[in-house]
Amino acid sequence: MLEQIAAYLKNIGYTVEEQGRIEKYLVVFRDGRPVGFILSDLSVKLVTDAEGQEVLKKMIEFVRKNQNNQSIGKGEYVQLNYCGHRLTAFFSQKAMEVQYATYIRDDETGEVHSTIYSSRDEAFYKFITQTQMIDLNRLIPAKKSFRERIRSRLIRYLLSKSDKAEQSKAVPPYLSKGDD
Repeated sequence: MLEQIAAYLKNIGYTVEEQGRIEKYLVVFRDGRPVGFILSDLSVKLVTDAEGQEVLKKMIEFVRKNQNNQSIGKGEYVQLNYCGHRLTAFFSQKAMEVQYATYIRDDETGEVHSTIYSSRDEAFYKFITQTQMIDLNRLIPAKKSFRERIRSRLIRYLLSKSDKAEQSKAVPPYLSKGDD
């Protein structure tokens, strides 16, 4: 796991050195200055006056969650791959959070269009709809217009009144409850 974290940190611009003979740990540098240590239990220890412990912890958690996914580019992990289209996740140092990118290939021109999303749900929804991986229109019922909703309510109301009227006619008054 430390090797994956070291490779990921190198991809996004950190310098990482593995140290220790018995118990391995990583020394992390940014722009030639030491930032801290990542121990074998994946805990983070920062050098005095260094900032970014939370960022390193988020990156480690991100790599841990994606350790079984294919790694591409500079620190992106493939989330979905469908007919030459890709949805990837990466850790953005600017936003200090996980972001998602869709790479949709235009079948006519062969160009690849990419879009970045902050929301996981939005990224997956856009990927699925743009690639037509699943026909969501078939799964999600179409929204009825205001007129159709009022018409449906009125019909249900009238049918309920009609059913109550028929039920009261079907039971003769001398057989109603309370008369034994």
